[in-house]
Amino acid sequence: MKLVVDTNVLISAILRDSTTRRLLRTTREEIFFPQSVVEELWQHWDMLLERSMMTEENLRQLVGLFLGQGSIVPLSLLRLHWEKAAAVMDAIDPDDTMVVACALAVQADAIWTEDKHFLQQSIVKVVTTEELSKML
Repeated sequence: MKLVVDTNVLISAILRDSTTRRLLRTTREEIFFPQSVVEELWQHWDMLLERSMMTEENLRQLVGLFLGQGSIVPLSLLRLHWEKAAAVMDAIDPDDTMVVACALAVQADAIWTEDKHFLQQSIVKVVTTEELSKML
């Protein structure tokens, strides 16, 4: 199965040793991240350091492990699917257009997210951590 991982799933896995972290570390599914995930993590770096209670080195290692589990889809490829994704997501949450564009770009089976607003679109299937855990 091809999964596009939303940033909120990645942040959840960083902040707590949980089912999300276990799934992200051990999944054999093909996982993808839009290029923007790296920028979003840097924007929230101080918060991640504080709330995770990790050292900077440990946080870097964990983030590297997670990102190494998948593939980062470059902006150039996302742009090819931007118009279709924007037509759906701009009215729901324009900040998440990139996630849908990523799913379209890699022909993902689903977007792995905890954001319920993704359910308002129907061009890409959406799975939560709980649903994914039951499936695997």
